[in-house]
Amino acid sequence: GLLKAYPGGVIEDYDRGGRIYAWRAGLEIFKEHPLLGTGPGSFELLSPAIEEKLGAGIITPSAHNLYIRVLAENGILGFALLLAFFTNVWRKARHKDNLWLKAALIALLFNAFFIDTLHHRHLWLLLALL
Repeated sequence: GLLKAYPGGVIEDYDRGGRIYAWRAGLEIFKEHPLLGTGPGSFELLSPAIEEKLGAGIITPSAHNLYIRVLAENGILGFALLLAFFTNVWRKARHKDNLWLKAALIALLFNAFFIDTLHHRHLWLLLALL
């Protein structure tokens, strides 16, 4: 019943033809520049050509994944710094009575696997509140 409710099923053409290719493009960029990446904001410039070469049905300049974007643009060093930052915020917040903020952070960090939240204010505002 659920599959029939959506014209293309649960996974839409955009997900199969765009998002997954954007992820693959990001990983290709990361493989080429693993230590420092290609620089902030470069994903939008580099990924469309790679997605086209991979055979994407829909070209999207967005990474649709915070972690892949950081790996591509900032390399393993930038990714390690981002994880260290998130870990530090979590440690400082663990003794505070702010269950809803922690739950929201967990939800945003999970959401970041499917949406590139690096440039969205809500992630940074939430981290500031913690």
